[in-house]
Amino acid sequence: QHKGHTGISSRSGSDPRLVRWCSQQRWLMQTGALSEDRVDILRSLGFDWHLQDQYWGDMLMELGAYKMHHGTCNVPYGSASAKSKNVRKTPSEERLRTLGVWVNNQREIYKRGMLQPDRIKWLLAMGFAFRSQEAEWEARFGELQQWTRVHRHCDVPQRLEGNVGLGQWL
Repeated sequence: QHKGHTGISSRSGSDPRLVRWCSQQRWLMQTGALSEDRVDILRSLGFDWHLQDQYWGDMLMELGAYKMHHGTCNVPYGSASAKSKNVRKTPSEERLRTLGVWVNNQREIYKRGMLQPDRIKWLLAMGFAFRSQEAEWEARFGELQQWTRVHRHCDVPQRLEGNVGLGQWL
């Protein structure tokens, strides 16, 4: 608590080992595996048990902003620039990478049956697709609907300028 708070997270600039330990204590508390003595000791320090809830809410807001701008909750994950450690990323690229990782994590947690019901409701209300193939299909179908409105047919060229993916998807 030498920094005046116990909100220790990867974003707080704390020692990574301490961040992992604090995350583990939160997980143990959430699963009921942390002894009452340890819970009491950590509470006496003012330990922030709900830091992950705040982060989850912040990321949900980021996803909402992404959807407003891009029309979808299907955030790219694992692009070539995100994988390269030697390439310096702009703050917006880093935020997009972080959001993509978070979206992928939500899908994985859901797949394992461990995503909280209220979080599922929030994501579904936003139009979130828990299966990435489903999200891809929905995004391409939306593009096809737009194409059809403009051109009055579904015969999209294989190499459509500005949107190669739609022609290849069909």
